[in-house]
Amino acid sequence: MNSDTQLLSQITSMVELLRGPVSQEAERNGWTQQTAEKWLGIFERLHADVLNSVATPHASLSRALDHDGVTGGSLLEQAASISNALRLRAQ
Repeated sequence: MNSDTQLLSQITSMVELLRGPVSQEAERNGWTQQTAEKWLGIFERLHADVLNSVATPHASLSRALDHDGVTGGSLLEQAASISNALRLRAQ
């Protein structure tokens, strides 16, 4: 599996999680329905960009989520993994 295929799989998983209701674990870590909706759009755009081989800017998704009040948890860890994959893709 090439790196873009793996990245698309990670982003797809994140999109699916964000489409559902915000879990109690996510709420304890700072997620709100508004935050989830905002980031759903961001991850959907990232998915489309990777799928269409569009260059993606390097950004620290974890830092941006922290700015939005997300303090930890599995969704933040998954976003950090995606961020690292995007960074490697840009090199």
